[in-house]
Amino acid sequence: MMIDKVRTAEELSELGKLPKDYAERLRNMNVPAHLKELLVKVATVLLHKIDVPQDDIDTFVGKIDERGVSEMTLLENYSVRETRRQARVEVEAELRVVINALLNKGSTVAEVASIMNKPENDILEILQEPA
Repeated sequence: MMIDKVRTAEELSELGKLPKDYAERLRNMNVPAHLKELLVKVATVLLHKIDVPQDDIDTFVGKIDERGVSEMTLLENYSVRETRRQARVEVEAELRVVINALLNKGSTVAEVASIMNKPENDILEILQEPA
């Protein structure tokens, strides 16, 4: 089974290399409920193992439950690394707003670093990143 080959987030794209008619063949199969339940459990464990956010796991396994096994191909373009990068960018943007607000109110970089429990260099790096 292709799912056996997925051990990391980067290998998740292996699911996208299925034959073009694979999803259609699965859709036409009458998969018993107990096998769908097993697939949901296996997919949940796999996705937890590679740190997929719980909301995405719930969406994915919900679609398997609703529509059948053919929905496994939905993760073809999912990238844990890209999702984490986007989250980091959003957090840094929010931090930048807070840091700037504190600095505009007269706090020093040292005070901001102390408040945020971060080294001064981290505060300066956040401020230097493009908005």
